[in-house]
Amino acid sequence: MWKGIKVGQETFQKGVRWILGHNSNLSLWYDKWSSSGPLRLAVQGPLTREEESFQVKDVLSLTGWSWEKVSLDIPTEIKLEIQATPSALSVGSMDKMCWSGDPKGSFNLKSAYRLAVGSEINNFDGGWIWQAKTLPRIQIFVWKCLHHSLGVKTCLNARGLSIDP
Repeated sequence: MWKGIKVGQETFQKGVRWILGHNSNLSLWYDKWSSSGPLRLAVQGPLTREEESFQVKDVLSLTGWSWEKVSLDIPTEIKLEIQATPSALSVGSMDKMCWSGDPKGSFNLKSAYRLAVGSEINNFDGGWIWQAKTLPRIQIFVWKCLHHSLGVKTCLNARGLSIDP
């Protein structure tokens, strides 16, 4: 498989999550519907066969979460986070997929790139470069310096080329 496609799929899997619908059919333990990821990764201990097949609707009702149905001891901070997770109250609403990198849940390339690279993208405050009264080639050079884009050995080595930095 082409490496770009694999990276794209991994980034998609990391960035996508579910918004709970009314009577959600999502797996309580294995689907990514909370902001911290699948609940099974956050708690430890054995599950009964019945518990392992729990869907969100088995533990969540209009009156709240029924934690007594779960034999595992779920830490308080995780319970509070889950209770703060919004869920739909209208009967016709279904589970929806959304993008976790954006507050509105919409996909955008900036958040996907940030997720794929694994670091924050710094907002570049370099508009002053283009107003500087100097030669265009110097402006471009300064712009590349501030973006760490010059092909010096250290940068090339960090990008995976096998050269002595």
